[in-house]
Amino acid sequence: MALAHRDGQLDAQLELYRNAFAVIKSMALKSTLDLRIADAIDHHGGAATLAQLAADLTLHLSKIPCLRRLMRTLAVSGVFTVQHPAVGAADEPVYMLTPLSRLLVGSSNLVPIMSMLLHPTIVTPFLGIGKWFQNELPPDQYCIFKQTHGESV
Repeated sequence: MALAHRDGQLDAQLELYRNAFAVIKSMALKSTLDLRIADAIDHHGGAATLAQLAADLTLHLSKIPCLRRLMRTLAVSGVFTVQHPAVGAADEPVYMLTPLSRLLVGSSNLVPIMSMLLHPTIVTPFLGIGKWFQNELPPDQYCIFKQTHGESV
């Protein structure tokens, strides 16, 4: 067994990458909200192929490989599930709603609150936390949102 395995360094490195890439999961979720992917899947009875999604979302055919990567990220994150065709079958993978993505469909969905939380106005201040900690600020500037945008939430 390699030294990295014995002392937990490999596990620590994996956790470090998980934390660093968490922003990608958030932005993938944001694109789901922006494109209304959960609604498109629901429109197809809770399961849809990439071609069906691309058509419903009015995406250009050149974007299907990118949509495939996005959907893979969302499936790994638990937003959707994917059912792969049997080996040798000509069928496409089918993406299905999960309990999480069902919260994004219907009249009582959580899209508005999630869209607000993932909006650049809310996210941008967090990109400057390190600088915020290093600078001396007057008491009225303790709010990182106010430091970034010039006014409080």
